[in-house]
Amino acid sequence: LARCIEQRRRQGYGKPLSAGALELLSSLLRPQPRERPSLEQLLQHPWLQQQQQRGAAEGVAAVGRAEGHK
Repeated sequence: LARCIEQRRRQGYGKPLSAGALELLSSLLRPQPRERPSLEQLLQHPWLQQQQQRGAAEGVAAVGRAEGHK
């Protein structure tokens, strides 16, 4: 999967994925269901945690900008 995504990126398709995002996707696509992360494990994945923190920070910044226009 990672090789396929990287090849498509080099061909000009989409944005590059970080190593953390690739690891998360690979773990979700494991053939054996028992080897895939549970929902609880998924929510604790470092890449997902980072994205949630980034989204929260962007939300705070957007509120600040909106309040400045009142």
